[in-house]
Amino acid sequence: MLPEHMARRILHRLLPCSWCGDNILLPLEKLAQAFASLEVRTTDREPIAAVCHRCKQVRNYDLANSDLSHTWGPAAYLDAFSGWMFIESLKCADHTCKARLPLFAIWDPAISAEQRTAYANTWKWDGLKCQDGHPIVEPE
Repeated sequence: MLPEHMARRILHRLLPCSWCGDNILLPLEKLAQAFASLEVRTTDREPIAAVCHRCKQVRNYDLANSDLSHTWGPAAYLDAFSGWMFIESLKCADHTCKARLPLFAIWDPAISAEQRTAYANTWKWDGLKCQDGHPIVEPE
């Protein structure tokens, strides 16, 4: 059981944006939900895609091989929810490939569908790949 001062804190996985270095703070609960919805594959990788809130780049990350030298380490307790959410599982461009790539972004559930679409249209899709190395196409 956690001490009372930590009971309100939320455990997040910390990743630096590979483009601009900004913090990507993924709640472990949301990561678990995303991976639970995917088909289980035997692999030593835990691939995801995340949209940097600062530079809007959509990039690949491997949770099993993240930078452990960051000052916060691979995980941190935060006093509040970071706003990062599991958005959807991205499909591979190769229709024979069954790999799915969980996509995470800061997402405000209170905004309208039109505002979410406008926000998603600012994202920069470039070089995203599934865990088998095939290109991921930008969702419609």
